[in-house]
Amino acid sequence: DRMVYRVGEPIDVSVVAVDPKGQPLDRTVPVKVEWIHRRFDTVRVQGAGDAISFRTETHNDTLATTNGATLLPIKEGTQWKIRDGATATFTPEKAGQYLVRVTAKDLHGNQAISEGIVFVSGPDAIAWDYRHPAQVDLVSDKTDYLPGETARVMVKTPIDGEATITIERGDRVLRTQRATLSGNAPVLEIPLEAGDGPNVIVSMVVMR
Repeated sequence: DRMVYRVGEPIDVSVVAVDPKGQPLDRTVPVKVEWIHRRFDTVRVQGAGDAISFRTETHNDTLATTNGATLLPIKEGTQWKIRDGATATFTPEKAGQYLVRVTAKDLHGNQAISEGIVFVSGPDAIAWDYRHPAQVDLVSDKTDYLPGETARVMVKTPIDGEATITIERGDRVLRTQRATLSGNAPVLEIPLEAGDGPNVIVSMVVMR
């Protein structure tokens, strides 16, 4: 249901099987769920002159494999809703980026694979796939929010320090907040207000 979790927080994965037209099947399908930790080996590279760049090699480490079954959704009006429950659950013990891979077979033995990315924050020292020394990436835990919810935004950065966060729309700053960043996978909590609809932009400046 979201993309950002914390170390030790259970991650539920709900899987639904659909036909080639995108309609949910009326039967459950056995699936295999793999939890893959993506490890980045990043080194600085001396470029032309004094320019510094990064070179990153990605390694995928499978930490767990779970067997489960797809869920049967129900239709409410014109919308399909997922029933309560999960196909598989995993509790991460270390921070970083995870690839969730689901594999199944149809009645003819054809294999289908679906993958998704999940980010886990924590105190661990993480080598992200950096592109330059002052890179800062913000990853929100969901794509859509309702007024009154709190957005959890993970910061992928090699920089510690005091941060100023601004919530903006167009050329107007609606409000600001401060935070102290520690480690390279901290999470910011951004309360969303009624006037934030239909959309706002979250920006951040780190100072040290």
